[in-house]
Amino acid sequence: MIDTAYATLVDRDEELVELVGALATRRLVTLTGPGGVGKTRLAWAVATSDAIPADHALKWVELAAEDAGSVADAVADVVGDSHAATDAVEAVVEGLATGPGVLVLDNCEQAIEAVGELVSVLLAQCPELRILVTSRVPLGLAEEHVLPLAPLLPPVEGADFETIGTSPAVELFAVRAQAASPRFRITAANAGAVADICRHLDGLPLAIELAAARVHSVDPAEMAQRLDDRMQVARRPPVHRSGRHRSLAKALSWSYELLSDDERRAFDRLSVFSGSFNAEAAAAVTHADGVDTVRDLLAALSTRSMLVVEIGAGERRYRVLDTLSEFGQRNLLSGDDTKPAYDALRDHFLAFVDDAAAGIQGADEAQWAARVHADMPNIRTVFTRAIKTIDVDTALKVVVALFDFAFFRMRREVGGWAEEAVALPGAPVHHLYGKAAAVAGYLAWQRGATDDAGSLTDLALAHSASWVAYDSLGTIEMFRGRVDRAIPAYTRAVAIAAADHNDYLRAIALAQLGFARVFAGADDAVELAAEADALARTVGNPTAIATAAWVSGTALFDNDPEQAVEALEVAVELAAGVDNRLTRGAAATTLEELHTKLGKRSVAGDLDAALTQVENWLALGNAPNLWLTVRRIGRNFATLEQFDAAAVAFGAEAAADSKLPLRVREGDRHHTAVARAQEALGVDGYAHQAARGASLSPDSLVAELRAAADAARGNES
Repeated sequence: MIDTAYATLVDRDEELVELVGALATRRLVTLTGPGGVGKTRLAWAVATSDAIPADHALKWVELAAEDAGSVADAVADVVGDSHAATDAVEAVVEGLATGPGVLVLDNCEQAIEAVGELVSVLLAQCPELRILVTSRVPLGLAEEHVLPLAPLLPPVEGADFETIGTSPAVELFAVRAQAASPRFRITAANAGAVADICRHLDGLPLAIELAAARVHSVDPAEMAQRLDDRMQVARRPPVHRSGRHRSLAKALSWSYELLSDDERRAFDRLSVFSGSFNAEAAAAVTHADGVDTVRDLLAALSTRSMLVVEIGAGERRYRVLDTLSEFGQRNLLSGDDTKPAYDALRDHFLAFVDDAAAGIQGADEAQWAARVHADMPNIRTVFTRAIKTIDVDTALKVVVALFDFAFFRMRREVGGWAEEAVALPGAPVHHLYGKAAAVAGYLAWQRGATDDAGSLTDLALAHSASWVAYDSLGTIEMFRGRVDRAIPAYTRAVAIAAADHNDYLRAIALAQLGFARVFAGADDAVELAAEADALARTVGNPTAIATAAWVSGTALFDNDPEQAVEALEVAVELAAGVDNRLTRGAAATTLEELHTKLGKRSVAGDLDAALTQVENWLALGNAPNLWLTVRRIGRNFATLEQFDAAAVAFGAEAAADSKLPLRVREGDRHHTAVARAQEALGVDGYAHQAARGASLSPDSLVAELRAAADAARGNES
């Protein structure tokens, strides 16, 4: 959430109306203008207004810190992932293709070609999506509607007091000056100086705000004289910048030089952050003497409009705007302070992700997960820099520490990071190589790349024995249909966790072992889930408790469905509270099926619920659970005697890489449903529909099954 001072718009009513109208009629609108003109602020005003219909999902992606190679990943990080996407672009498409929405891509100029390529794909494949771009230059696409945003109109030279008072640029100066010094007013005595300031700064809002923030210490007349002197000097040598760019640069330079030495050094170092940051991170990067000292520096910089204040992850956070960040980074380069600043950023976030890894395994999981989410842009910067500089130690530490966060919240990007990290020269001799390879394998399994997952996990096990490697192996073997191989792997994971005295990991592995025993037809799954629950409760970790409850519900599905419902409801509630999308989705999917089994929902109703779950798995990026749900959809269609649709669903599921075995009673129901469809359609008819299902893309499959479900609803007695 951006602070209200930053969000304030002055004299942009016409532009606001024009932008809203353009978005209502055009699918791609690009708001252009020089740095500091207020593009982000106007886009924010539209995005948070009633102009966006309630049924339109709004996604805001900040791209100022991204390069061509990271644009798609940054967007995928915000919009959600795909179950079987081979790259981030495909993941973005499937995350945005589910219904009407508005995507805002902010500050795109430094990666304009990559953004244009992504936008072209989205326009072609997401027909209900509208895109708003802010950039200093247009994308150059045929579909693009460009709205240039001009600076605010300053008063003409020699204007009288009344005319000066009607100037939008002067109005903005007054608003920001009063925020810095509440007693400030535009008077006949200072109006001429304020008008001069606004003219010197070409009406650029950011430059005006930087100047206005200084009225408590610099009189407008003195301010105008200093700016005039600077502009005269700036005009003497030949320059290759526009006048407006030069005006902003001089305003930034002037405001910067008015800072104290400590404030200037802090501002320069803060420019290395890619997203928002808290006071603790600021203290680490600026090397301030404690958090209290850095808070004073942050307060001073925000008062002078050099920082924006935000509220996020339950704390006060700060952000350096894109234009100011560029200025600060240039200062770092000129002073040879770039490497020390980025090293401080690296050291802080390496310690942070290490603390977060432990915190996410504890009772405060929700708070730690929220903190990691808020700092992902900064963690991404640390990781990207590690890859570019072949810093193997940093790259491997980041991906290993982020495993629990990424796995249960299905953060696809971290899987890609892990694969990059283990491919670095020298990585195989690092002590974390095996764990990082296992992280890469486990997250590859999650997106449906079963073969890649198996290869990476084998690589991990050849290097070293770790909990994550054996847990990954057990899960991969489960979804290859090889329960007999999964059980020993999970058993080894339990032993490793016990030897490490990690009750969180031990509880997760015991629950996984119980899950495998369900499909082996054993009768000890409930006891294993109970043991996992007891361990999880000693730790107090919501994900571990939810995982045990989900396995308990799965184990009780056939013999005690009422108790299974209670367990699954606990799993859904706890997982939702910590943004654990994986366990929540798995438990909710099983719970929906149980409601039908108990007569609490009709078969057609369960069909609708299952299709919604499939769409959820598509958006979250989990292939294994998606195909389990498609299997259930096929059985529902067979029950409703919609045999063509049943065969399509069965064919699609059979062609998928992920194949969890059937529980004993589930197997009886499933084989009966398939046999009924084969008998009704004949061998050739069934084969034709199954082959068609196998050939459909996930989106096309869902659309066809949705249409068939509408027909089934009318046929249900």
